Amino acid sequence: WFDDKTKLDKINKIISLEEGIAMATNAIRNVTDDDLIRMELISKYKREEDWKNQLATIRLEERREGMEKGMKKGMEKGMERGREEREIEIARNSLKKGLDMCMISEITGLTIEEIKKLREQI
Repeated sequence: WFDDKTKLDKINKIISLEEGIAMATNAIRNVTDDDLIRMELISKYKREEDWKNQLATIRLEERREGMEKGMKKGMEKGMERGREEREIEIARNSLKKGLDMCMISEITGLTIEEIKKLREQI
């Protein structure tokens, strides 16, 4: 129906002659235009919100990964420090028992200099 140019021209002529119909048609067009603008704005808002949510998700993921790395590194340092303290404790006890410093060095992995310092503290 609307593909037929002559019929469409006749409809447009009637609309232009009849003031009431012309006003109603303009009102419908305005409403339709307003709706399109509103839909575009809503769509833009949704895209912006999606983008913000994606960015927030990425930041949370990066923060979580950073915390996991930090905790792992902290655990490793803590374990290493615990091993070192244990070796020092073993060296002190071995010195108290009169074991040779070379033997203590082999057992604990501490240097002779470190063992000498421990012996001075006992």
